[in-house]
Amino acid sequence: MRIVRTFIFLFLLLAAVLGITRFFFLDQLTILALDRSGLQDADIHFSTLNPGRTEIDTLKATFRLPSGELLPVSLHDVSLRYSLRQLLTTGKCSRISIGTLKIKRTPPNTTSATATLSLPRQITLLRDDLRSRLPLQELRINQMLLSGDFPEQVRDKSIQLHALVNKTEVTADLRLQLTKNTVITVTMDSVDAHQATAVLTGMQGKEEILKTTVTLTPDELAADIDLQLQPVQDLLQQTTALREQVRVDGNLTAHFTLPLPLLAGDNIRAEVTLLDHAGHQIQLTADGNPKTEKLSLLFSGQKRSQQFMQAELTLEGRRIKGSYQFQAASL
Repeated sequence: MRIVRTFIFLFLLLAAVLGITRFFFLDQLTILALDRSGLQDADIHFSTLNPGRTEIDTLKATFRLPSGELLPVSLHDVSLRYSLRQLLTTGKCSRISIGTLKIKRTPPNTTSATATLSLPRQITLLRDDLRSRLPLQELRINQMLLSGDFPEQVRDKSIQLHALVNKTEVTADLRLQLTKNTVITVTMDSVDAHQATAVLTGMQGKEEILKTTVTLTPDELAADIDLQLQPVQDLLQQTTALREQVRVDGNLTAHFTLPLPLLAGDNIRAEVTLLDHAGHQIQLTADGNPKTEKLSLLFSGQKRSQQFMQAELTLEGRRIKGSYQFQAASL
């Protein structure tokens, strides 16, 4: 009996040593591969490895962006689910789940040059050949934390992401807990690199305070905005250093279109309407083309059916011409 117990003990000890050794060599080989791919300071620790699932306790690495900036990234509680047949035939995991993703951005060392307006001939998202080679079908991030030189609105906030990949189609749902009572959600569907629809919704409790829809097609980029001014202004004062301005209790809607490509005969067009609860309505219509240095502006204001302001301005190069009329008492 003592010999049997000793044999079992030695067997378990050997199995543990082999397991630890296996993960040690796997960690080192993966770190070497990450270093060769261009990542810096790579470190990884596997916890599970079997024909259907791989689990990683931690994965840390520093990415070098095209601008030369270094971006430290760390992942915790990573789970990859797959089948060997699926990996051999498609090269994709069925699901990648990440418990916590941390990204820290440091301020740039040099100040950037003055930005110049440059409009693309065609807006391209993630290229189709890259989409089809993404090694996953589903991605879940339970908590993404951004720190360092990120906007205050998203810094150290809880962000969740769920994405699906089907050939060149990518759909994604993002949830940002902006404040204790305010949640921002973004739903995106992109069938290919030149077409996409994204809907951003802001909820304060059960009330919708903001909705923006952005649509990209091969020949146009368009956006529709609908927001409640008072709750959005309160939210901006909570999440930014914005000082209190004149408060307007009402609703703002806007529509924007950008032709692609922007030719000399085309105009970028924007329409903005402000409506307060007292019945005042102010509208702005603007269209122009930075290539031709032309811009037309039309302002109009009315209270219910009575107009109290109208102005037309045309800018061409450095010349401005126009006309206006208003009722001083109503204004």
